[in-house]
Amino acid sequence: GSFSLILLKWNESADPTCWRTHQPIVRGLEECRLRLRKLRDKVLAPSDFNIKQPAKPKEVKRRFAESAKQHSDHAASARGGGDLGVVMSGTLDPHLEHAARTLAPGAVSDEIQTPQGLHLLMRQP
Repeated sequence: GSFSLILLKWNESADPTCWRTHQPIVRGLEECRLRLRKLRDKVLAPSDFNIKQPAKPKEVKRRFAESAKQHSDHAASARGGGDLGVVMSGTLDPHLEHAARTLAPGAVSDEIQTPQGLHLLMRQP
């Protein structure tokens, strides 16, 4: 399937440098976790607060893309709104691979931790 990714690095993740500013990333793991949770909440927030309906898949996809462009530390996919394209089995970190296999179309993963940082993964609807 096709997937999108948001990556947040912290000061002890692999290559803790911001691709936008080329500065070292100084935030710690807990701050990173909080930021990722806030992004996930924003992406999945109900479209209409009165009805309490879950956000529509198109809306989730649009918000995920915006968040990836603004916040993701994964340079290659951030420019394309987090889009990784079609992901072949065996090409991702094993933790991401497992999450990818279990995600329903249009779903956004919980936080996934790898040596590269904390990730949110979305399976394209």
